[in-house]
Amino acid sequence: MWRVIPDDGAGLTHPIGIATHCVRPFRRGTFDAECATLDARASCERGVRSRTLMREGLVVDETPQRRIELPMVADPAPLGLAAFALTTFLLSAKNAGWTDGGNAWLGFAFAYGGLAQLLAGMWEFRNRNVFGATAFSTYGSFWIGLGLYVLLVEEGSPNAFNDLGFILLAFAIFNTYMLLWSTRVTTAVFLVFLTLEITEIVLFLGFFSDSESIIKAGGVIGVITAFVAWYTSAAGVVNGMAGRPVLKVGGPLWKERPVSTIGPEMQVPSSRERVS
Repeated sequence: MWRVIPDDGAGLTHPIGIATHCVRPFRRGTFDAECATLDARASCERGVRSRTLMREGLVVDETPQRRIELPMVADPAPLGLAAFALTTFLLSAKNAGWTDGGNAWLGFAFAYGGLAQLLAGMWEFRNRNVFGATAFSTYGSFWIGLGLYVLLVEEGSPNAFNDLGFILLAFAIFNTYMLLWSTRVTTAVFLVFLTLEITEIVLFLGFFSDSESIIKAGGVIGVITAFVAWYTSAAGVVNGMAGRPVLKVGGPLWKERPVSTIGPEMQVPSSRERVS
């Protein structure tokens, strides 16, 4: 929900976080009195700017505006990582040959690894986090797609292992560039994508070669991937609750920043833009 705050009549307002030129109406004889208020410094700067623009013959837009405040949104990354970890653990335990039952992972592929992770990706779009949105949305869709394949296609496929090999090869290609860009996030996130990359490569090699031993090895690596993702999720929960680093996640491995940014998209205005 958005909360609309009307102008209080003292001057123009603007959306939070967006650099705009906001000029306070200047009224002759009242400038000194206005500067005595709590926001005197900002008011004086806007008044001086307004007077300067008037002297230069420029038109100052004094149309009252409204300020829109967006509510705070909790970090969806711990949820997405936890959903990914649990479903990966269940399927990897089956691939490793540790389970005696059926496809215990299948229901959770739809409800948790699929739906919950997809929702986390959508909330990352709301947070303007293009990396998290892309990762969670893609792997949430991966689990839903894999579940649908097992339910609807696998039984009638002439070569299901070949199908699974190509599915994992395709996602390994996607995971490769996400692994590279994860170096700009945290070390923990990088390790999640690194172990996942190894898991996908080993598994698609095992499915293409129809090798049970290679598939089991991929399952073991997948379990390691799940625990790395669980740790990263746990760190996100407790660090967010405490407001300080409790569990270490490490800094970005790729520390070069060509421009200062707020998140991955919005550039921070320069000092000259903030003053003007």
